Amino acid sequence: MNRDLPYVACDVPSNSEHVQQFANIRRISKKVVTSIAGAFLAFAVVAPIAYADPLDDQRNRVNEQIEQNEEHLHEHNAELEHATQVLDSSRQELAAAQEKLAQTRAELAAAEEADRQAAADLQAAEIELRRAIWVVNVNQVKVETQRRIVGENVRASYQQNSELVGMALWVDNLKTSDLAKRNQWTNQALRVTDAEFERLERLQAELDQARAARATAEREEAAKRAEAAKVLTDKQQLAEQAAAEETALSQAVAANEQAEADARAEVEKEQARREELLREQAEVEKQIQERIERERAEAARKAEEERLARERAAQERAEREAADRRAAEDRAAADRRASAKPKEQPSAPRQSNAAAPSSSIVNPVSNVRITSKFGYRVHPILKTRRMHDGTDFGASCGTPLIAIADGVVTSKVWNNAYGNRMIVDFGRIDGKNVTAAYNHATRYTVGKGDRVRKGQTIGYVGTTGWSTGCHLHFTTWVNGNLTDPMTIL
Repeated sequence: MNRDLPYVACDVPSNSEHVQQFANIRRISKKVVTSIAGAFLAFAVVAPIAYADPLDDQRNRVNEQIEQNEEHLHEHNAELEHATQVLDSSRQELAAAQEKLAQTRAELAAAEEADRQAAADLQAAEIELRRAIWVVNVNQVKVETQRRIVGENVRASYQQNSELVGMALWVDNLKTSDLAKRNQWTNQALRVTDAEFERLERLQAELDQARAARATAEREEAAKRAEAAKVLTDKQQLAEQAAAEETALSQAVAANEQAEADARAEVEKEQARREELLREQAEVEKQIQERIERERAEAARKAEEERLARERAAQERAEREAADRRAAEDRAAADRRASAKPKEQPSAPRQSNAAAPSSSIVNPVSNVRITSKFGYRVHPILKTRRMHDGTDFGASCGTPLIAIADGVVTSKVWNNAYGNRMIVDFGRIDGKNVTAAYNHATRYTVGKGDRVRKGQTIGYVGTTGWSTGCHLHFTTWVNGNLTDPMTIL
């Protein structure tokens, strides 16, 4: 069962296209970090044990800042993606509102045109109404005139025939239809000409018709006026509502544009910070390389001095041995001369050529049980194929962590991915410089700068950082290069 994560400090996956650029930058920074680590570890080739110095502290500080920068950059990229989505949505809503407003304004223009047409129709109706009123007034005058004529005729007849007195009393108050009927009831009414009665009756009918036309014109004029006013009022209200919606959405779009601009500014700020950190990282690498070159030159100088010293010592030893041999030969010759019995000559001293025993290492935990090997694998959490930069040893939390050889602690830090992490430089082992990292520990019993001995308990197995269970994630570098731990264990 996979229990660990590879070095993916803050490498949180995202579907955002804005994060892709961040991923590219992260790969570049990882190469720079690897280069610095390689340069630093290569120093161990010329020194059995590399002690921590200010450059190590600066390198660790820069690496931690880069990891924090990656976290911030990821967060701001997510905020930028969300702000962009909200802005796109609000822009779509604004476009729909603007389209609705344009349609409403078109309808308002049509309503205003209809209102103008209604006003024209109303004006025509008013003209027709005034004409109808005029016709009524004219007909009223005609009826009154005809009634007066009929009345005069009746009164004239009265002077000749007193029986017409009754008719004279009511002729001014009766309608022409009643007058015509009563004209049939009395012989005296026949003295009024038929033409005058017919004219009176016709004028009365025209008056009634004119009054009816006037009433109709008044109703139509009032209805058209009310309808035109209602249509115009409704369209004005719709236009005001649409304009208010457009204003609100325009303000929302402006606010969302500002939010997107703020998020983009934060991303650009973090990217600028990343460039600054990468430049600082490159400067640290340069300083480490210069230090390594100086120390290599110093080591070469010392090696040359030691070689010359060894040659001088060998030459002096050879000269002493030659002198001893000559002295021995002289003593032997003298002894032979002094006595017939030859004496045994002392043997020349012998130089031991036995080689020093090679160094050996022990496993970082007892009862080794490998749960995930070094190399590419499917990440147990991110579910993507990634490089696993070490070997996972399954063990219960609290199991002792063991120093694989004598060495010195160069770094002890917290890392989001690795949890409690400690790096130990074990110097040269079997002719190679070995450095190892212990990860995810519950705690460590030694600190930065402390010496450790082979087999010493230096901490306890844990599951801190990005871990799916209790285990040791063990990473090794040989001569500064990331190496499968099982090739040296």
